[in-house]
Amino acid sequence: MSSRFGNPGFGGARSLFKQCEARGRRIPSGPKISQKMRFHMKHVVILLLSGLLLGLFFYFQASERNANISRLHFRASAENKGFNTLYSRNQVNTDQTSSVDQIRLSHIDQILSQMTVEQKIGQLIIGGFGNTILDNELRKLVIEYNIGGFNLLERNIQDKKQLQKLNTDIQGLAKEHDLPSLFLAVDQEGGLISRIKFLKELTPQAEIKTSEQAEAVARRRGGELKELGFNMIFSPILDYVTDPKSYLYPRSFHVKPDAIVKLSSSMLEGYDAGGIISVPKHFPGYGNVKPDPHKKEVSYDNIDIFENSLNIFKEVISLANPQAIMTAHIKVKEIDTKPATISTVFLKNLLRENLGYKELIVSDELSMVSALENPSAGGSMEEVAVESLMAGHDMLIISLKPEKISSVIAAIKKAFHDGTISEEQLDKSVKKVITLKLNYL
Repeated sequence: MSSRFGNPGFGGARSLFKQCEARGRRIPSGPKISQKMRFHMKHVVILLLSGLLLGLFFYFQASERNANISRLHFRASAENKGFNTLYSRNQVNTDQTSSVDQIRLSHIDQILSQMTVEQKIGQLIIGGFGNTILDNELRKLVIEYNIGGFNLLERNIQDKKQLQKLNTDIQGLAKEHDLPSLFLAVDQEGGLISRIKFLKELTPQAEIKTSEQAEAVARRRGGELKELGFNMIFSPILDYVTDPKSYLYPRSFHVKPDAIVKLSSSMLEGYDAGGIISVPKHFPGYGNVKPDPHKKEVSYDNIDIFENSLNIFKEVISLANPQAIMTAHIKVKEIDTKPATISTVFLKNLLRENLGYKELIVSDELSMVSALENPSAGGSMEEVAVESLMAGHDMLIISLKPEKISSVIAAIKKAFHDGTISEEQLDKSVKKVITLKLNYL
């Protein structure tokens, strides 16, 4: 096609330019677009691009949310397929949206609804056993009683290979029978109380002086324990102890109360980094008591030491929010005539309400004489166990006398059926246990 300006090809274009330049004309530029129209078109383009970007943002957000929801639905959808289908071994992301949180809570409620009373009660027990292998006694505790976990003692430990196999076999048995994973715990404070002698990290608390050292010790110890198949440690000791002749002095921090708070919080951080649930102890503190609570009933004789210990727990809860806390079989006459183990004043009023602690409360070993010799508890482990739950504990440790576990479970079951322990209280404690297992195991 030609025009009066010549052929519009490449040569024609040059001719067109020259002709226009010679005649003083502007090069034709097509239909004129007003400035106003250009302004509107610019804003339309900006709006279209903004809409596209927003659409992509919400698409990816919805995809991530739906993926999280789908994962939780997958965990909770397998009705009648057993506990292993319901229990996740992966930690739940705490930054999920509220809708995902609701599904998570619904998932936990579903687990509870599928459990019998006996199974719920079993989850409240951290027991013990007498062998170094998975024997019939151990099988019965896991399969028949649905026990919540075990506290391994020196009698259960030989060497690294044996211990790894034992812990693997215990968790494997639970999985084989579609039961929840178990807390596998150990008293491994370092120094005097070290159930596992062959660990490399055996630094006593008394030798820990800085936050950096505290975190590093706990991280190394936690990593070693994780490798052996453990997921819980009864450490660190938060008790404020000043008398070198007292029962806990060799095992405690030898620093001022504010430093105990910092060192303990750092150890909690280190254990968490090592993949271990840390259970600090012994609320509200044993203080400077001289007798061994395993062998004799003990009481505070210095209210100032008690107040310092209480404040340490308060600060650690505020700073680090430990996932579980172990209590003490200690009497403080100024507070209550009952020992803390069976005292609602200590557990519900002080620990829950005043200090605002919402996580798992675990008893110290119920076989200890300081727990059993108290007349207000009737003197039997069965009665102490029931009273400990009524006072506010969520889990009870019975590892020194495993033969007592069945009778304790029977006593708790009886207390449930006669209304001494309510269904609401039982479910509340089991829910805490399940939640912690979902998050860490």
